[in-house]
Amino acid sequence: MIALFTIFELEQLSDNQLNHLHHILNRLLMTTEPNSPDRRNILATLENIEIVLGQKPIQQIRQNWIKCFGMKSISSRMLMHNRVF
Repeated sequence: MIALFTIFELEQLSDNQLNHLHHILNRLLMTTEPNSPDRRNILATLENIEIVLGQKPIQQIRQNWIKCFGMKSISSRMLMHNRVF
């Protein structure tokens, strides 16, 4: 059975590792049966990878924002709400 990778686990990986895992899982997806547990785990992990890859630019912007303005804390929600990209 193929394991489900959580967002927390995926956040520990580099972009290259995430992209490589995404590629491998896409290839494995083609070999799975519809509605099988393996297929569901692969699809969920692929979604989690895409979430993590999408969050990385926001995290970088947050770090730069803090460096620039000397703020100790600023929420990602605030950045997304105000569209500070």
